[in-house]
Amino acid sequence: MEGKINISTIFLALSLIVIVFMGVYIYKINNKKVEEIQKSQELQNQVSDLNNSLNSLQEKIDKISNTINNNSSSNNENKTTISGTYKYENTSISFLNDKFNIRLDDYSSLDGSYEITDSKTIVCTISSHTANNPDGPQTIDTPQNEKWVITFNIIDNNSIEVKDVSVPDREIEIIIGIYNQFVKGRIYSIQ
Repeated sequence: MEGKINISTIFLALSLIVIVFMGVYIYKINNKKVEEIQKSQELQNQVSDLNNSLNSLQEKIDKISNTINNNSSSNNENKTTISGTYKYENTSISFLNDKFNIRLDDYSSLDGSYEITDSKTIVCTISSHTANNPDGPQTIDTPQNEKWVITFNIIDNNSIEVKDVSVPDREIEIIIGIYNQFVKGRIYSIQ
């Protein structure tokens, strides 16, 4: 009988060893499973944070885009146009299709293009001046490297006011005529 006890004791001891190893193995597997769940949860949180950041950035992009679109449409809606002929004594200024003609008197005129800035200011860039000489009209283009500019403030739909004159001093006759007619603050009214 002693041999049977030894064999059963051996089997019992082996069984206990196998159970302990299986317990340790199951414990390790369970720990790995818990670690993997934690890693998965961390990755899920990172994905969620990235999605929130992406949504926040998209909202900012949309807001900027809307601001740009609103400013662009506001600029187009607020773009002031001007046309017609404005007069002060013998001087007349005609605006049509981004071009202007200024008749200083019966003998001379200025031509060029204009633009309206900030819906309140007309900037006239003179490209040529014409003088009626005894031999007939003579047109002289302004040099491309020189700025001949007269600016006006838009008072209302019927009036403009001289804001500034900027022309070179070398053509004294033309300059005197321009400065005499375009005195700062002088108001030209539509005809």
